[in-house]
Parts: sequence; structure tokens; C-alpha cells
Amino acid sequence: LVWWLVETWTNLKEFKDEKVSEELKSKYFGMTSDQKYYFFQYLNDFKSASFEKEKMNLMSVLYGLTDEKNWEILYGWHRLSIRSKYTGCLEQIFTFIEAQGRLKYTKSIYA
Repeated sequence: LVWWLVETWTNLKEFKDEKVSEELKSKYFGMTSDQKYYFFQYLNDFKSASFEKEKMNLMSVLYGLTDEKNWEILYGWHRLSIRSKYTGCLEQIFTFIEAQGRLKYTKSIYA
């Protein structure tokens, strides 16, 4: 499931297809927190993904990432956002850095 989602986002070309959006959303919310964490890790580490603004906006809206509370998921989302030069969550990244002092999270965000 995780790898399917990674591959789908990596190869996604059409952003306005509601059927695809609903499938992406249902698959994501059907995953455990650990699976969501690995989804972002695979995008960041294995795929070295960098997405255009429109794709990042879609991911943010579909998955409610601006309201996410899980530090591990936020960490992966923020790394992907920085790699993609996505400015839509900069305030969230700054808040994350201020609130979370663990080197595990902050080192790669600053790098």
C-alpha cells in the first residue's frame, strides 16, 4: 500500500481527476501512522522526490497536513516541502522547529 502510494504520487500527472484524488485520499487514511511515516520517508529518501506546487497543494489538502499533529509525519512532510521548494507550509515548518528540539528532526530540516 505504501509503495503503491509513493509510485502513484511520483508518477501523477493529472491533478484535477476527482476519482484519482478520492483514491489517493482513501488509501492514505487507510494507513497506520507508521505507514504514513514510511510513505514520506520513501518519497524523501528513495525517490528523492521533488514535486511542483500544484501537486504539493493537492497533497496538503487531501491529507490535511496543515492540521497534522504527529511529529514523525510532519517531519517527512516538511522535508518533502523543503526539497520541493513549497512555501505553503513555511509557517508550519518554523513552528515545528521552535517546538521540537530533537536533533533527529531539526538537523535535516536545517541542512
